[in-house]
Amino acid sequence: MDQHAWFGVGVRLFGIYCIFSAAQHLFYFLDIKLGFSPMYSLAGRADPTENPFGYFVYVIGYLLFGVGLIVLADGIVERAYRPMMPNEYQDPESESA
Repeated sequence: MDQHAWFGVGVRLFGIYCIFSAAQHLFYFLDIKLGFSPMYSLAGRADPTENPFGYFVYVIGYLLFGVGLIVLADGIVERAYRPMMPNEYQDPESESA
């Protein structure tokens, strides 16, 4: 496989990682909402049992980002490895002083 294909694999794997992170936050949300585990409020920190929907915001964000990476992976790879236009790069050795 060439570097373009490996970069595409990496983009898709990062998308899958984001989806798994969304699942983790969903489990936190359900745990708090359904009261499966006792929650302890730490001194000086916000109590997640008061408003567990903060975790749900992360679920939505990670899902959108992960699915977006997977769906748009070909476009991202194409954009990252697009051929350069002739006027985009000038060789420093060819510049005259």
